[in-house]
Amino acid sequence: MLETFLEIGIETDDIAGAFDELQSLGFSFINAGDIREYGYAVVSDGNICIALHESSLTGPWLSFVRPGLESYVRALRRQNIELEIARLGEQEFHEVGFHDPNEQLVTLVEARTFSPATGEDIAASVCGDFLEYSLATGSIEDSARFWHGLGFETIAEGTEPHPWRRIRGAGLAIGLHESARLRPGVTFTADQIDARVDFLRAKGHGVKTGAPIAPSERPSATLRLSIDLPIYLLEDQASAD
Repeated sequence: MLETFLEIGIETDDIAGAFDELQSLGFSFINAGDIREYGYAVVSDGNICIALHESSLTGPWLSFVRPGLESYVRALRRQNIELEIARLGEQEFHEVGFHDPNEQLVTLVEARTFSPATGEDIAASVCGDFLEYSLATGSIEDSARFWHGLGFETIAEGTEPHPWRRIRGAGLAIGLHESARLRPGVTFTADQIDARVDFLRAKGHGVKTGAPIAPSERPSATLRLSIDLPIYLLEDQASAD
C-alpha cells in the first residue's frame, strides 16, 4: 500500500513564472528542502501540493512517500508493476516510478521533500475546495483494479457526463473518467462559478466556461495555466441547491 500522498509534480523551465501564476490563484509557498539536484518549488492550498520541477520528467505525475521503499519494491513487482525509474543506490535519494494503465506516471520517494503545510501558512484559494485529481481512462474497471491494488477504495461513481468513478487512498482522491476529451488536471468545487470566472479573467488568466468532467447543467469552468496542468472548477452542488 502507498503511505502518504506528497505532491502533484509538474515539469517547467520557468519555476518563477509558474510560481507567480499559482500564487495569484491563492496558492501559498511551502519551504522545500534541498534534496533535489535541480530547481524545485512547492505551493499548496492547504489540501493539495503542486511541485514545480526543473527536471526531464514529463507530467503531471503523482508522488507518494513510502518509507522502506527498497523493501516495498518487492511488493510492487509481485503485482507485476514494472519500474521505469529506480534510484535505490546507497548514495542516492531513494525514488522509484511506474505508470498506471492510463500512462499516468506515479513516483514513490523514501521521505518527504518538504514539511507539511499548516493552516497559518495557507491563504484562501480562488479555486475553492479540492475535489480530485482527474484522469482519463479507457477502462474504469482496469484502472480501479490497479489502484485498488495500491490501497485505494471507491468512494463515489456516476454516469454523467460520462462513466466515472472516484477512488481515494493515501490522502488523495483520484477521479477516473471514461472521456477522450479530458487532460489530466486538478478539480475543485466552489460557489459562484460565474463570478470566479469574471475575477480570473480580470486577473489575466486564461479561463473558459465549461469543463469536460461536468454535466451540461452544472456550472463549470476550465483554467489553463502556463504549466501542463489544467484546473477544472465545478459549482458546489450544496451551494447550487
